[in-house]
Amino acid sequence: MPGGSVSHADYGPISVEMKGQAAQPVVAGAGSATVTSVFAASFTDIKVRMPPASALTVEEALAETTIAYNKGGVVYYFEYGTGRTYPVTNLQSFGNQSYPSFSGMGDKFVVTEQDGDNIRWQIFRYNVDGSGRTRLTNHAQSSNIPSYSPDGTRIVFERANADSPYTRQIYRVNADGTGLLQLTDNADDNTRATWSPDGTKVAWYRRVNNTGDYYVHTMNPNGTGKVSVGLLSTSLPGGLDYTVAGTHLIHTWWNGTKHLVYRSISGGPVYTPENSLGGVSASPAGNYAVVSDGDTLKMVDLVDGSSRVLLYNAGTNPAWGPYVTTRRMVGGGGPLGAAAGGFSFAQLGKKVSSFVTYDAVTRSTLRVTPEGQTGSANVVLKLEGDTINSLRFLNDFRETPTVIVSNSTSSHVKGALIAFDSATGDVASVVTYVTGAAVRSRAGEPYTFEGRFEGVWDQEGKNLAPSGATIVTLDPQNGKVLSFR
Repeated sequence: MPGGSVSHADYGPISVEMKGQAAQPVVAGAGSATVTSVFAASFTDIKVRMPPASALTVEEALAETTIAYNKGGVVYYFEYGTGRTYPVTNLQSFGNQSYPSFSGMGDKFVVTEQDGDNIRWQIFRYNVDGSGRTRLTNHAQSSNIPSYSPDGTRIVFERANADSPYTRQIYRVNADGTGLLQLTDNADDNTRATWSPDGTKVAWYRRVNNTGDYYVHTMNPNGTGKVSVGLLSTSLPGGLDYTVAGTHLIHTWWNGTKHLVYRSISGGPVYTPENSLGGVSASPAGNYAVVSDGDTLKMVDLVDGSSRVLLYNAGTNPAWGPYVTTRRMVGGGGPLGAAAGGFSFAQLGKKVSSFVTYDAVTRSTLRVTPEGQTGSANVVLKLEGDTINSLRFLNDFRETPTVIVSNSTSSHVKGALIAFDSATGDVASVVTYVTGAAVRSRAGEPYTFEGRFEGVWDQEGKNLAPSGATIVTLDPQNGKVLSFR
């Protein structure tokens, strides 16, 4: 393993901390995609820097975001850019889940979850891919409706009083479950605490019990500096959130029939739903909010009140995740491990669309060379080393990585073919080999490789040939597996 002091380096949008001297980067391109490979050093921290939201159009920024919601007691994601929706958690042996809230880095979320007795609600933290379930509260009374701080260090939530379950107080807890602090202590009902975008204020509803009036208050994160910023009368309030600029508090307010969406405390409603509303959350770019109108997710323009459907038959209590400007891939809990001997990433315009990490028993033996035909429509890389003992890839930074070789000291893999789809920038296939991997095709024909292959993985992370293969053919247009035997 390379020794020496830790140094910093940048490779386009990638920032790394490493020991040793990396080999000259290898850059290969086809179509709109460019694939860069850096290897033969000890990389202990790798981050992907995204363009600032200000450098993108609102739609470009929102295309990189995710909306969480709960349906049937499970947290689901809706990817704004792709329209894809899928469950992130499962009920396991636990109770229903509700009110998801993302950390400012988008790497974790908190949720209200019913305790084992299916009566009390408690706060739990998860990694963004649904792993790492961690309990943050454990109290005789229910803890509910959490809100994650923008810096990812603290969570505010509400808890019922033991002697009056309909009189709640606001609490704060660290993201690891320590440092519980009560922020309000009064005879009124306090609910729906939410953080300002800069993390300097917490807003919440306070119902004055002797009059029935609802007010919106703000305070400092330590509970000092409480200020009333507006009266909502006796109507029942619903969701509460700051706009991304922190200039307005959007909220929903019951008019006797249904909750309406308001852009500010003093102004009139900007949106009237068709059905009952189940939450509101501001967009991380532009002046929009997502609401659950019945079980339909809708995007509401907070300026003109127009709306459009994002997803039918969805759920309630949506939380719009942040536009993430930095994603850690390696080190510090990154999804691709604690360290790597090399990495490759595909860039499609401004976007890093996929990421691959690899390692070898002797990191200095790692090398990457472009493979394939001149003028091909996709990129195929040949990875080699004395013994490849780790190989992983991510096509979607919000999901669990595909693990091809897992930090194994008993690996027989000497190399791999890694194909990228130039149209999407995704990893299209990975073929690991023990010997061979020679090309036996002509220009314009499918890539046919011969060798002793241990496995053939597709872009979804499925091993199509768990018993191995000796001949593998890839599509020259998109790098996907055509056949193997």
